[in-house]
Amino acid sequence: MNDGFTHDEFCKPHMSVVVQLIDACPHNHPNNTYWCTTARTNHVDLSCTAFNAIAQGRPIGEIGSINVYARAVNCSVGLGVKTF
Repeated sequence: MNDGFTHDEFCKPHMSVVVQLIDACPHNHPNNTYWCTTARTNHVDLSCTAFNAIAQGRPIGEIGSINVYARAVNCSVGLGVKTF
């Protein structure tokens, strides 16, 4: 929807994805003037594969954003789609 609002109705219930965070979005990046600013420091950009694993209902380019809960997990869990 690209309107900057979160769309929780697009979240797949009880689905999780384990990702490795490797870098923070550079704030004030000239190519992303909406998300990558000091006003929105607490966001995570996911790969299309990871986002598609936890989102539903529309193509991922039309959803915009969803609320997520992030927590550290033991590396032995492994990366990828999980149901917890």
